Amino acid sequence: MPDRRTSLALVLLATTALAQKPAAPAPAPASDAHKALAAFVGEFDQHTEVRMGPGEPLKAHSTSTGAWILGGQFVQVLSRTAPDEKQQGERMLIYGYDPQTKKYTLANYETGAMVATIATGDYDAASRTFTFTGERAQGDAKIPFRWTLKVDDKGAIQQTIAMKFPGAADYAPCITVQHTPKAKK
Repeated sequence: MPDRRTSLALVLLATTALAQKPAAPAPAPASDAHKALAAFVGEFDQHTEVRMGPGEPLKAHSTSTGAWILGGQFVQVLSRTAPDEKQQGERMLIYGYDPQTKKYTLANYETGAMVATIATGDYDAASRTFTFTGERAQGDAKIPFRWTLKVDDKGAIQQTIAMKFPGAADYAPCITVQHTPKAKK
């Protein structure tokens, strides 16, 4: 079972919040595959729960802003924990689509870890769900993870990160994040 420090790192892995706004809007998405990524563009309020075994989950609040970058090829999501949170942190996620592999891509960088989280995945248009898989370094171990993002009709996103810990038969959901779009000003 991961210790409290690992749990804190996982909170930082899951929470996302506002860091800065782009200088100018980017052009429309480059392809039909890229259009699905538009779900990550905008401002969001986020609530995270981390469950690493029995007991009360760790909870955190954050905000984020997603914008098209590099000519509409990628969506960059910049985030920061809410000012009233005890544990502060920032994150940058970059979502994209690789036309050669026909896979969606995710790159996550955060203040809580010196290791990037990189994953590839698919998008199911019928359920409006992205499913990414990869491995996350935890000390000497590499922990496989499944990172899903389901978009609802109102633009809210339910994110779940499940991990497969050493000796486990299957993935265990550890982190959930509810991304709620902020009202347009």
